[in-house]
Amino acid sequence: MIKRDMIVQDDLAVGQRPAVMTLLGDPRRPDSVKRDGRFNAEDIDTVARLQSALATLESYSFYYVDDHDALIRRLEYERPHLVFNLCDEGFHNRPDMELHIPALLEMRGMAYTGAPPSCLAMCYDKSLVRGLAQVLNIPVPNEIRLLPDQPVPASLAYPLFVKPARGDGSFAIGDWSVAADRPALLAAIARLRGRHAVRDILVQEFLEGREYTVGIIGNVGSGLTVLPIIEVDYSAFPSGPHIQSYDSKWDASASAFADIRFRKAEIGEAEARNMEKASVALFGALGCRDYARFDFRAGTDGVIRLLEANPNSSWCWDGKMAVMADIAGMGYPGMLQAILDCAWKRTR
Repeated sequence: MIKRDMIVQDDLAVGQRPAVMTLLGDPRRPDSVKRDGRFNAEDIDTVARLQSALATLESYSFYYVDDHDALIRRLEYERPHLVFNLCDEGFHNRPDMELHIPALLEMRGMAYTGAPPSCLAMCYDKSLVRGLAQVLNIPVPNEIRLLPDQPVPASLAYPLFVKPARGDGSFAIGDWSVAADRPALLAAIARLRGRHAVRDILVQEFLEGREYTVGIIGNVGSGLTVLPIIEVDYSAFPSGPHIQSYDSKWDASASAFADIRFRKAEIGEAEARNMEKASVALFGALGCRDYARFDFRAGTDGVIRLLEANPNSSWCWDGKMAVMADIAGMGYPGMLQAILDCAWKRTR
């Protein structure tokens, strides 16, 4: 039952701290992306660390909402000054319904952090982001998109990277996703179609060079801060393709989970400037707001190409954005404060 004493007024008195509804995934419901299909101990610890960090911020007053069944009813009478939208799991923990959360908030006329529905919809489909990057003259890997029942071309250059056209969080990506020959390619496609029920599949040039990430906090028109570029450190990685697989992100018992590290990128000034310029251009063209992350990787020819755009990127204490914020001297609470401040300024 919803308690009426939880109503928050929309007006802000002098000296009052803004009330921030922090919106999270629902631990009561299944989650197809997470290990074992549900929230686990690591997820609970991540939320606890978030709450501890937010408790140090004196500019805002926070309360937390994670019951999605009650969310729509709560929004009928609760009017927080700002919603901290950290529900990257999506409504009812469905990744394809991530955009439904900001859409719901917009229909209620509520201010919130992060990307609007249109941005999330576009970035959920990797081919659309790739097409926009090409228009902006940003290098991208060669790829084809396979629709259901579409034959696999006979003439392809290996190795290839096989992944779902839609989604994030390295869902349905493993060592088997890198195909060295046609039999391995056909096996990877069959696995995606069968075990993971993936409809549209990307068959992409596998980039074997170094992997980088660019983080941005801010908004177009009021200033963008580009965080220090980091590199994925695969030096302790076991044999096999150097990729961030599902296990490396979600399975704490997997060797890849412990072996992948992030470090400040050792890269030339020109290469860094090109990635920063590309990220800023994509931030604006995609309609990102407040914060976003862009992943790049070099090919054997040395050209650094865009992999993915990540609006509302991971807010976790040990995620890439937090690593970049630490290198920048902001720390995890400082990163959260910066995102909130950007959204507050943008929506006032």
